[in-house]
Amino acid sequence: MSIRPDGFDYALDAETGVATITLNRPETLNSLTFASYRALTDTFAALDHE
Repeated sequence: MSIRPDGFDYALDAETGVATITLNRPETLNSLTFASYRALTDTFAALDHE
């Protein structure tokens, strides 16, 4: 499964198993909206399968 979120960057360090999520919405000053919360929730759920 490949995680491709919209509005933030995602990276998984295969060696340590640590996932890093970085907000990447400079046009909105990285504000969190209902859509971005949904994308984060979906990403967290998908992490169980990475």
